[in-house]
Amino acid sequence: MKKTVVLIFTAMVVLLVLTELGMTEEKDVKIGEKVEFHKLTDKPIHLGDGKGNIDDIAPAVRDYNPSTEYTWKFNLNQIPTSGELTVSVYSVAPYFAWGCSTLVILNKKTLSDLSYDPSAGSGKTTTQKILLKPENFRLGTNKITIEESLCSDGKSYNDSLIRQVEIEIK
Repeated sequence: MKKTVVLIFTAMVVLLVLTELGMTEEKDVKIGEKVEFHKLTDKPIHLGDGKGNIDDIAPAVRDYNPSTEYTWKFNLNQIPTSGELTVSVYSVAPYFAWGCSTLVILNKKTLSDLSYDPSAGSGKTTTQKILLKPENFRLGTNKITIEESLCSDGKSYNDSLIRQVEIEIK
């Protein structure tokens, strides 16, 4: 009984730590599949430093100690010919206002800076559909990361809410 309790507690702590580090479980993805890692109907994921003007972020979804990045993992058993990554992020302070970048990264390569999107703005949701090529993928584990980069003042981060992340493998 004691060992079972310790094992359950340990598993809960590991899950909590992985969640705090912005990591999720890996998903196996096949050619022709569309996977929603984060749905528009899910609770938004708060990124940033939680120190700026976050009044636009509702208390119900506000994290007072947010991470500056969040990562989803998926496995591929073959390299696809193409793909499409859809990302929606609500931004409190976009790059052009404060020198802050919201990056979309796949396998350690930046695909997009949402802050430069013409629709970006303080208090707005930016949605991008990013076309992917075979060279964007790797066999085995692939990682999608949304990252708030350090602002130009060198000490703060933009606060944002991840609203949607989905990938279609073709």
